[in-house]
Amino acid sequence: MAGSSNNIDTGALYFGAINPTVTGQEVDNDSYIVTSDGTPTGTPISFWKFDEETLTWVQVPSGGTTCPAPMTRVELITLRNASGLDPQCHYVVTDPASNGTLQLQRVILHALDANTLSMCYLKTAHDNVAWRGVYNIDDNLVYEVYDNRNNRLSHNNTVISFPYNTANVYNNDISNTTITYIGGTLYNNVIHNCQQLVVGGTNFEWNQINGASNINITGGIFNVNKIETDANVIKAPY
Repeated sequence: MAGSSNNIDTGALYFGAINPTVTGQEVDNDSYIVTSDGTPTGTPISFWKFDEETLTWVQVPSGGTTCPAPMTRVELITLRNASGLDPQCHYVVTDPASNGTLQLQRVILHALDANTLSMCYLKTAHDNVAWRGVYNIDDNLVYEVYDNRNNRLSHNNTVISFPYNTANVYNNDISNTTITYIGGTLYNNVIHNCQQLVVGGTNFEWNQINGASNINITGGIFNVNKIETDANVIKAPY
């Protein structure tokens, strides 16, 4: 079985070239998509959900060959606006905007009814497993990401500037903050509405920041601080 997406408040998403088998690691509502090459970029063939009560994978009716092939964003918008969506199908957008450092490649959405799409799994260049997120198909922007290092990122300015798939950057909850990451450790921070965060070659850990702050930390250690509003913090190397 292929790897899964980050599992926060929802089942994981798996991909494979053959039908799923039970491994003992599944949880209720995990999803599994069989594609032509076993990867998120392959053509969907069949769709499965894990049922925790029966401990089995259950195929979703009308998935696979009766569902549309991957399509462009404009094609899917046109289909939605014409009330042509099938609520038993997933839809794969092949040409989303890259959204900065996210390096978005494909988006997987599900139809709730004939003209409503739900949110969403994101295929990026950083991982061979799709991540959960929020994608607005109309403005072609991603507004929320749960990545493979337990970072939760909200607002597009954070999504497009975050240093994804970096070993020393994990367990952060960051929203509405533009980030410039040069190096160092960025770990276990809660940062909301910071106008600019610059982290370079330092340990930036266990901080709580909220408000119109500009934080520029390029040396030393900046740990376990609480900043509420209207702050300019500059810390240069020793």
